[in-house]
Amino acid sequence: MKRFTSAMLSLLIVAAVVCSGGGAKAATPQDYVLYYQTSGPNAGKFTKETAGTSVVDGYDGSATPSVDFMTLTLNNFQFESNFNGGLTIPAGVTIVLEGSNNSIVSNNSLNNGTTAFGIHAHGALTFSGSGALTVNAADASTTSNGIYMQAGNLIVEDGTITANAGASLSSCGIYMASGYSITVSGGVLNGVGNGTGSTSYGVRVPGGSVSVTNTGKLTGKTIGTATGQNAFSVFPDPSNPSLIAKGRTNPNSGPLSDAKWLGGKFLSLDDEPYMYAELWGPDYVPGGDDDGDGGGDGGGDGGGDGGGSAPEEEEERKTSPDTPPPIVAVLYDVQKTGDTFSFKTLIANARGSMPGATVTVKLNESYSTTVTIGEDGVGFGTIDAPGYAWDTAHISARPNLPGAVAVGVKYSIFSDGRVVRK
Repeated sequence: MKRFTSAMLSLLIVAAVVCSGGGAKAATPQDYVLYYQTSGPNAGKFTKETAGTSVVDGYDGSATPSVDFMTLTLNNFQFESNFNGGLTIPAGVTIVLEGSNNSIVSNNSLNNGTTAFGIHAHGALTFSGSGALTVNAADASTTSNGIYMQAGNLIVEDGTITANAGASLSSCGIYMASGYSITVSGGVLNGVGNGTGSTSYGVRVPGGSVSVTNTGKLTGKTIGTATGQNAFSVFPDPSNPSLIAKGRTNPNSGPLSDAKWLGGKFLSLDDEPYMYAELWGPDYVPGGDDDGDGGGDGGGDGGGDGGGSAPEEEEERKTSPDTPPPIVAVLYDVQKTGDTFSFKTLIANARGSMPGATVTVKLNESYSTTVTIGEDGVGFGTIDAPGYAWDTAHISARPNLPGAVAVGVKYSIFSDGRVVRK
């Protein structure tokens, strides 16, 4: 009995020591924004202001800098600010995540600004490590960004990072400065916007690009009441077949169906908002947590229209985490001129561009054509449908490869020739 009691006491002491490190700061929100310094007399330390003269102690063990101060390891690090910002970091820092309880929060209870952020990076930022980090930005009257990249590229090599923006007229889970890019080569990066005015973005990359490779996964989600809601506003190269696009029109209902491409612009349609979408790297294997947003499939039938076989395809993906995703083709830039439908297609789930492979495209099962994928990874084709007068069309595409599945999409056809996915 004494041995058992001693063991339990030791566990309690260890727990108390762990909670008294960085966790102590989380219990009491602080009246300042936290700054990490990489140069000057306080390099490798946190301060209360940009100049770095007022040092903040108490995070030994939960935040450990490297010798050159450019790598910061967070191990169940927790910080909450009563100001409108959480953590500000200089350019070129790598954050290594350890433990599953890392969090950076701004609540703006002191109402010291009309904008808010969780993390503000002044330049390139890299995440690695197997841990998890949640970033929450406060509500604000004008703008709120979970992760705000003032400049530089955002790179995720490993770990799970979720950036939640607060309710605001303009709200972005992850906001990139114009011309910079996001690369996710491993781990998961989630962006959640919560707009109340004109714009809400899960992930916004104006003028930059997105690369999701290897086992990486990028998700975007929007909530709130904004008139323009976009899971993603990004421009990945539509000829890149390594991206597997999945989405739905409500973040908490319906299975993931094949996401939309339109004229090379991916999931940024104010008139047809996508509430939730994912990009997968070619080696990402979906498991039971495909949704990424914790919302689950909801059991409903909303957002699962996706045309044809998308729900069955999703079920097939979930049968075994060891089963690679089936090969599918994505249709985009569908247009109608007179009696002729034109379109572009790519093999989205392939391990490479697969030039020379063919895709069979069918219109209402009555008309069909075979398209060859070019050296750039894109196939261009047309289908002649003399006298076609319906206001809707069902177009399906299936790669002529072992293990491929057909994906069908329904379109609305307007008198001016516009063809819009339903």
